[in-house]
Amino acid sequence: MSGTTVTMHPFIPGLAYTTPHVTRDPDELALLMDCEPGGDGTNRDFPDLWDRLQAQEGCEEAARIWKKACIARDALTRTEDAD
Repeated sequence: MSGTTVTMHPFIPGLAYTTPHVTRDPDELALLMDCEPGGDGTNRDFPDLWDRLQAQEGCEEAARIWKKACIARDALTRTEDAD
């Protein structure tokens, strides 16, 4: 893409890196949704969990997995509210 820049540096042990692989399991993904910061719509926090899943799986498959994860997350939230 024109105008895109990528900064690269050697691996530095001890530096916090984003795990490149995102789970495809909707239940695990539902738990990650609460652990990782959500996107704020400005892309200042790119790549968020959704961006990483979409880059890994492609738009259609990511949307399918994300929908199931949202359903699982809603079920977890309802269960926690009932307690």
